[in-house]
Amino acid sequence: ISGSYATVLGTANLQILSIVPLLLTVALAYWISLRAQQPASSASGDNSRLAEKSPTNSKPPKPTGSGAAGRPPAGGLDGLRLIAGSKYLQAITGLVSIVLIGSLVIETQFNMTIETEIKGTDNRAGFMGFRDTQLNMIQFLSQALLTGPMIRWFGLRGVLLVLPLGDLLMGMMYFMQPSLNIANWAKIFDGSMKYGTNQVTKEMLYLPTPVQVKYQAKAFIDVFFHRIAKGLSAVIILLFTQALGFTAPQLFYVLAVFVAIWVWLVFRIGRLYRRNINERLTKEFGAENGFVLADPTGAFVRLQEQFSAESLDPVAVRLTLIDCLRADSTLEPVATAAARALNAPGREDRALAIEWLQIHIPPVLAPLLEALREPQAAQDDRRRLFFKCVPATANT
Repeated sequence: ISGSYATVLGTANLQILSIVPLLLTVALAYWISLRAQQPASSASGDNSRLAEKSPTNSKPPKPTGSGAAGRPPAGGLDGLRLIAGSKYLQAITGLVSIVLIGSLVIETQFNMTIETEIKGTDNRAGFMGFRDTQLNMIQFLSQALLTGPMIRWFGLRGVLLVLPLGDLLMGMMYFMQPSLNIANWAKIFDGSMKYGTNQVTKEMLYLPTPVQVKYQAKAFIDVFFHRIAKGLSAVIILLFTQALGFTAPQLFYVLAVFVAIWVWLVFRIGRLYRRNINERLTKEFGAENGFVLADPTGAFVRLQEQFSAESLDPVAVRLTLIDCLRADSTLEPVATAAARALNAPGREDRALAIEWLQIHIPPVLAPLLEALREPQAAQDDRRRLFFKCVPATANT
């Protein structure tokens, strides 16, 4: 709408059109408040079925703190204390700050180029409207179609490197040939990745942290440090553009310095992430898994029969898969984490165990992670994943 009507109605008059979605927002907020007052329905599904299928799983599930009653208050000085005492949280804070600084350099280059290349407020508003349309479409497609496969292919650290290296490449292209087209696509790439794939991946960094961190330290980082970083970014841009007289292409030097720090932070976070995953699994899950397995060799035969049957019982298949992993003593930790992932009472525990498996599972069994991530996968997909692993593990 902005792109089509900015030059017809005038940029100032577009503010009138914004009243319509704002009124819809008020209506939605009221509807949400009504829904929030209704009691939440009790969780059900595979977890309860797994508990029924497992005769030895008599222990009640541990509370995961995911309910509202178990949540500590968000934010406050407690969040700052948590950050001060954790190198991992400090690294995340640094990453959040550096992403904002790098993005503001890209945005400044884009704005300076628009001011030079496009004359007239309405023409600029029209161009920005169409640019934001492209940005939103690409952001949606990247988040919906690329984020999951990218995390599986490149891992958490690999995906976190896409944005800084991509920004560096786009900045280098703009430095070599300054143009509105390159500045535009640099801004589209940065915006779509920052608010799409990179945002999703950044949220995953809190997976190995306890519940209190998610509701205290994370809130402090996302509000307080986010604003501090934006203010610092603005000061840096003012220093280089106003005090030192850098042109838009010369801002590439600033970008390159911060991308180097950015990449270093990503590698540091990757190391700390793995360590925290291991520590939290050991601390919270220990050796307790709720399964007593008597005949692993027979379990392997059962699994073959289950995958060859006309129809699959997903719960039985998953329980038998754990039996198979227990057949090899070297896979004991893998079996324990798989048991926790498949029988976890909360979504957080399941995700944490799957992340641990991603780090430690033998490469020949890696395709089975797809079955753990997608418990409702089609029967043919389950068979394909199983028989893809069988030839490599049958001798073992």
